[in-house]
Amino acid sequence: MSGGQGGGNSKDGIRQVTICVVGKSGAGKTTCIVRYVRGFFQDNLDPTVFDDYKCNFTSPRSGIPYSLKIKDTAGQMEYKDIRLLSYREANAILLCYGINDKNSLDDIRRDWYPELNQYATNALKVPITLAALKCDLRLEYTTPEDQSKLISTKEGKALAKEIGAQYVECSSKSDSIGVDSAFVKILTLLETPNNRRSQEESSSNPIVAFFASIRRFFQSRMTRS
Repeated sequence: MSGGQGGGNSKDGIRQVTICVVGKSGAGKTTCIVRYVRGFFQDNLDPTVFDDYKCNFTSPRSGIPYSLKIKDTAGQMEYKDIRLLSYREANAILLCYGINDKNSLDDIRRDWYPELNQYATNALKVPITLAALKCDLRLEYTTPEDQSKLISTKEGKALAKEIGAQYVECSSKSDSIGVDSAFVKILTLLETPNNRRSQEESSSNPIVAFFASIRRFFQSRMTRS
């Protein structure tokens, strides 16, 4: 499967898409994926080093059937080399944080976004959706003191705008703010014409990518002259 933006390849009329789920350990990434793929909430999961989940989904926007490969990546920085391998396949990135971790926005600015910017968004033009997880806590934390411990919607949207990402809120526990919205957002983003790349540019073949970059270089030189 080719990495990069463009919605993936098609097989027997079913579009193949790889979504790479990224974020700090403990943010709730694996719980989010399990809820989406298997349909139930599972707590106390072991930290992930690397795992793949697969499911089928039909876009409510376009009616297009999808075969999704969802790559659950390690949130620990010592596994960065393994995580980078996942970006090569990605058609989209779901960048996650838990709203109960006030330091996570700074982590995204300092660690996660620079990594994605270098290896995915700039290198492969892969779009990012920023997902605020554990949003059921907004209903559980009822006092102003408790609410102040959570990252607000306003803060999350501001960060998404800052890094050029789409924004979505969801919870693996709650049906009303369920995780489906995150994946619908991603597929809608991929189906938007302005977010597509040519097949040549999105190719994972390094030789094709090399010659495409040379062609763009000379085209830019000719335009300036």
